Amino acid sequence: MQFITYSGMLYGYVDQLSNLPRRLMDLVTSMERISDIMNQEPDIQDGEKPVELDIQGEIEFQHASFGYKSYLPVLEDVSLKVAKGEMIGLVGASGTGKSTLINPVMHLYEVDDGAILVDGVDIRDIGLEKFHSQIGVVLQENFLFAGTIFNNIRFAKQDATYEEVVQAAKVANAHDFICQTPDGYNTYVGEHGYNLSGGERQRIAIARAILSNPRLLILDEATASLDTESEYLIQKALGRLTEGRTTFAITEKRNRFWGTGREPYGKETENTEIYCGRRHGMSGGLDSGVVCRETSTGERLGKSVPCAV
Repeated sequence: MQFITYSGMLYGYVDQLSNLPRRLMDLVTSMERISDIMNQEPDIQDGEKPVELDIQGEIEFQHASFGYKSYLPVLEDVSLKVAKGEMIGLVGASGTGKSTLINPVMHLYEVDDGAILVDGVDIRDIGLEKFHSQIGVVLQENFLFAGTIFNNIRFAKQDATYEEVVQAAKVANAHDFICQTPDGYNTYVGEHGYNLSGGERQRIAIARAILSNPRLLILDEATASLDTESEYLIQKALGRLTEGRTTFAITEKRNRFWGTGREPYGKETENTEIYCGRRHGMSGGLDSGVVCRETSTGERLGKSVPCAV
């Protein structure tokens, strides 16, 4: 009996030893991939003398054209001026270029022709780190880290106090459900927030955006795939979040547009001309990629070539 027991113990060690070369190769491969990522030079870098700009919120497209491939334009000759604190609704079916219009605004890509100005300064001349620190993004699927609710909210502002985090959660309509969790703000949420509902994850993401106090806000399908009650609470939170901030709201359904009594409309022509701004009850179709402004009526913004986002 002792022989069998010791033989089993010996087999376990031998089995671990036989798997050691495979584990070492996996480790080496992982280290090489991490090294490749860490040593990769970004395509977009600061210029020689980057401007450290405190964003006020005025965005202007000047005959901007962009494509993920230079010979295949997605946006073509777009001219648009967005005033400080204005909300712009990007409404249309999937694949019509809504997110593509936003990517150059966040300076994740640079336009091929024309220019994008932020408060009168070419976006290519603005320091990237300072610029990105003033942008808030709320996506349809937001990433939560393995940690507490408190740390997930404070991720946007590492030096935030407990009171600031709680206030951000209250504005985001998240405080009540957080208090109902076993450990409150110290509740562990796990990777991707697996033990929270979609609406709860979304409200934590909104609280995170509120805490960072962004001057430019991007809402990308922020209420999609939610039940009616969660969508209502999130829309109320988004209303408070967007107040006084320049906002681009992306959605496929115009009844999810967060406006102030106005409903976007769009009309597609042969060249996909873009118009915007109609009040509730007025006629207007919604055919494809549309850019809509809350505060104007019938203003032509530019062109958009339908293409996969």
